[in-house]
Amino acid sequence: MRGYFKKPKNFKPTKYDDQKYKLDEQITINNLQWRIAEYKFRFGREWIYVLQHETVDGTYKTLEFNEQTLTAIIESGSEVVLKDEKV
Repeated sequence: MRGYFKKPKNFKPTKYDDQKYKLDEQITINNLQWRIAEYKFRFGREWIYVLQHETVDGTYKTLEFNEQTLTAIIESGSEVVLKDEKV
């Protein structure tokens, strides 16, 4: 069986569970609250975060950043508001 490669069960790429920012964290960018709605592991190398902001009319604006860019935005003066977890 030449060229046959069987992927092992429960295969996860390196650093798969090492996302820096968690779902539903609130981040303030330009005085708007953005929520981390989704994250993806793109190209088997980097995390891509999808941020959403709900406008007054009920529609959503969406931004996508990789982890380095999001970290740079937060370090440049943006605020991170953690979601309160109820016990």
